[in-house]
Amino acid sequence: MVHPHGGQPRAGGGEAAIGGSSAVKVVVRVRPLNQNELARGEQNSVEVTEDQRALRVHYPDSNGHFQMREFAFNACLATDATQADVMTKCGVPRLLDSALKGYSSTIFAYGQTGSGKTFSMSGREEVISEREYRGASPDTDGIISRSLAHIYQTINRIPGVTHVVKCDYLEIYNEQIYDLLAGNDVQLHERWEPQRGFHVPGLQTIECERLDDAREIIRQGMLNRAVGSHELNKDSSRSHSIFTVHIESIAEVGGQELVKHGKIAFVDLAGSERLKDSKSEGGMVKETANINRSLFMLGKVIATLAEGKAGTTHVPYRDSKLTKLLMDSLGGSSLALMVACCSPSPLHVEETMSTLHYATRARNIINRPTVAQDPQQQLISRLKDECETLRKEN
Repeated sequence: MVHPHGGQPRAGGGEAAIGGSSAVKVVVRVRPLNQNELARGEQNSVEVTEDQRALRVHYPDSNGHFQMREFAFNACLATDATQADVMTKCGVPRLLDSALKGYSSTIFAYGQTGSGKTFSMSGREEVISEREYRGASPDTDGIISRSLAHIYQTINRIPGVTHVVKCDYLEIYNEQIYDLLAGNDVQLHERWEPQRGFHVPGLQTIECERLDDAREIIRQGMLNRAVGSHELNKDSSRSHSIFTVHIESIAEVGGQELVKHGKIAFVDLAGSERLKDSKSEGGMVKETANINRSLFMLGKVIATLAEGKAGTTHVPYRDSKLTKLLMDSLGGSSLALMVACCSPSPLHVEETMSTLHYATRARNIINRPTVAQDPQQQLISRLKDECETLRKEN
């Protein structure tokens, strides 16, 4: 059973980060040509190298001659990659295990409309919406469903630690924030607090005792998410969505109760698109403009951070709601993974190149992950460590 449980865990100071700092990890996934593209006789314009660490894009120059450009990333997944491959080659289990230890992690998918972002993150939406989750996950399940299964399997194997799992789900549609679990049109607003950063007061946070409870949260949220149909994708996501899993770990250490607050956010960004390609009309023109504006602002943040100017130059986090809510994930205290999704169609090569340039800049961003712990408990732990050090020296 799913129990409503208001409020958010307190974020405190941090202890030593994983290696002190961590670059944003970037993995690129190339979807297969779809039926329409195959019917037109199109050939792949993108190929993944044999070592799966780089890809080559073939594109025409201004004279109509084909050129080749190579991009290197942490990993590159070719058109035959399975959903299970995405989990392992993106290193998702490591991020999940870090969240169980009190760190914040973020996984976000970026790419052109119709490039496979939502499929990579969530699998086939119609299956999620209609199926009752029982037993093993099907082959089409995406990162979110597989991650939830990993989390619950892992916490059931950790002795002496009590875990409380809570989930929330929001979308940013036309630069407004909505609670996907509320199922209404009430607009929510982000707020800044020194201890928590940007957050959304009033967002429902649901305690999930079992895996099925968490999967029901996904199903409800997807049913309420804004989608639309246009030339590029008949079921295009018209909003940015953020599904967050909060994990409170409670253990007794040296006679003291130690509480850590980890979390992992799954961000499915709305697809970038050009109006002339999507052939949007009416209200969808405004949607497209707002989507492209927020992605442009996200690009500015990424570019500023990638140039290493965060300490001396203003980082425009406050220029959009999306960048405000991703502030901790980019240049902050969270581990981060970008899954950049690309189309292999020659007709979309310009957008594919744009996505790869975007992803290349993101790879240069450095975060400093820290454990979220109650400040008083953090002080006690530090004093105990100092006492132990002194005792050994004596």
